[in-house]
Amino acid sequence: MTAPFLPAWYDMAWTVVALAGLVLSLVALLAWWRSPRMVGGLAVVWAVVILALPVIGPVFYLTVGRGRRQVGSADATSR
Repeated sequence: MTAPFLPAWYDMAWTVVALAGLVLSLVALLAWWRSPRMVGGLAVVWAVVILALPVIGPVFYLTVGRGRRQVGSADATSR
């Protein structure tokens, strides 16, 4: 059933936005789960932030929470 006052593309646009938010949350949760730095209380706090704030939480975790890799770290030089 469609809404009489809304155009048809409106429903499709919100579906795409909702799916993008879901994918973003899943990517952030996967990155959180695989992070070796996430232990103890900090891990629980980040999980709550990712899940409680649908778009802002994952974006915040992916930009700030993961931290930055150092150029000379063992991950970058073990090729």
